[in-house]
Amino acid sequence: MIRKFFNRFRQLQWKLTLSYTLVSVAAILIFEILAIFAVTKILIKVADEAGPSYLQNMSTIVSPLVKDNASWQSFDDILHPSKMSKSSNNATVSDFFGFTIDIQATNDTKDIQATSDTKLSIDNKKPPPDSLFLIVNKDLKPLYNLNGNNNLDKSLESLSELEKNVLLESLETGKLIKKEYFNSILIAQPIIEDGQIIGAILAGFVISFKGILTDVVPNLLKLLLALTVVIAIVGSIFGYISSRSLVKRFNKIQAGPEAWQKGEFDFRINSNAKDELGKLSRNLNNMAEEIQGLLKNRQELATLEERQRLARELHDSVKQQVFASGMQIATVKLKTDPDSPTIKHLDAAETLIHQAQEELSSLIHKLMPVALEGKGLVQAIREHLESWQDNEEILVEFQTTNNLKISSELEYALFRIIQESFANIAKHSKATKVLIRLEQKQNKLELIIKDNGIGFNSSKPSKGIGLISMQERLEPFGGKLIIDSSVNTGTILTIKIPNKGEKNA
Repeated sequence: MIRKFFNRFRQLQWKLTLSYTLVSVAAILIFEILAIFAVTKILIKVADEAGPSYLQNMSTIVSPLVKDNASWQSFDDILHPSKMSKSSNNATVSDFFGFTIDIQATNDTKDIQATSDTKLSIDNKKPPPDSLFLIVNKDLKPLYNLNGNNNLDKSLESLSELEKNVLLESLETGKLIKKEYFNSILIAQPIIEDGQIIGAILAGFVISFKGILTDVVPNLLKLLLALTVVIAIVGSIFGYISSRSLVKRFNKIQAGPEAWQKGEFDFRINSNAKDELGKLSRNLNNMAEEIQGLLKNRQELATLEERQRLARELHDSVKQQVFASGMQIATVKLKTDPDSPTIKHLDAAETLIHQAQEELSSLIHKLMPVALEGKGLVQAIREHLESWQDNEEILVEFQTTNNLKISSELEYALFRIIQESFANIAKHSKATKVLIRLEQKQNKLELIIKDNGIGFNSSKPSKGIGLISMQERLEPFGGKLIIDSSVNTGTILTIKIPNKGEKNA
């Protein structure tokens, strides 16, 4: 059962369905990762915009405590979130790290209000573990640290060189110093009382992936998990439906080779689509058509060879024996008395011999190629060209030499090559004029067919079987086929054959 289930995924349709599903899930996972990075940048941007304003107000609140070098507990009573009620109007440390910047701070001399338009629904009950909030006096004595009173004295020692430099720069210049990085921000705010620098606040916030996963992602993951399930289901359904139609088209294409393998070359793949599969179907149909033509040519050649063999056997053996029998009868007649009753039987036998000779001659003659029967190659070519010229309305000029000595097998091969060449010209060349020249030069036969059509790039391998068929017809005679063509310059087909000759054409 399990094996049967997994065997389904070897099929193209299920492979495509699985791939659609995996791609959909991968896309949503990538989206989740990008969302985490986006949240990181948003939080840093909020801290960058709201942090300086918050620390400026915070410095006003804690300046009396810094001036008096108050105890850690005094600062904690004001700043620690657990000491504050929801109705308190004092700014707390959690305001900075929770990014809920809505500060209303009041002391004996000032009313300070700072607000930010950016609010995030992040409910931080305590500062992130990587956060930094340190208050020092002008002598760099730590007065308050989020880590607690026990670690207060070691606060400066735990700072990095960058954090120390930012703190010192703020104390020296009396200006707010801010350093922003990809997932963190560091701000130093000087504390000024009566125009004098009495201390500084160093605040740092780090957006860690652990923090995002803890505080932000849970709610986001619920949404994304539901979205992932929906997308996976939709992707699977879409993949199954789209792959089903694709598999049907592949099955139609597959039916073609299966039929051709059985010898059914009349079968054609039915496809009118304009895409790659449609093009593949048409190419396969063309291939089947050309293979069918090639097989037909080979069958014709095999039939011709067999007919020629029978003709030679009848001519060289049976016909000669019949002729010899007739000579023997004629000799007997000369030595027999004309009044003898035997003469009648000899005359009858001689008549039968003549009838057998005539029937053999007729049979041998019929075994010759139909197109060439009783005509010879030149006459057959002329008749074919006249008919072709009338049908295609293309001017043809035929040049040949007299007394061509060509064997009957070569006659047939050349005639078929000429037929194939002119069929290609009519189909592809768009020519208006064709020159064909057949001549014999020093025991070499040369056939040239030249048109003024659009030509083609002869340097590229030919996809058609016509030229292959021509070359195969020439192989038994040691012939050579040469194609000279380029785009818009016409085509020249040259055939050279060693020819000893057997009879006049």
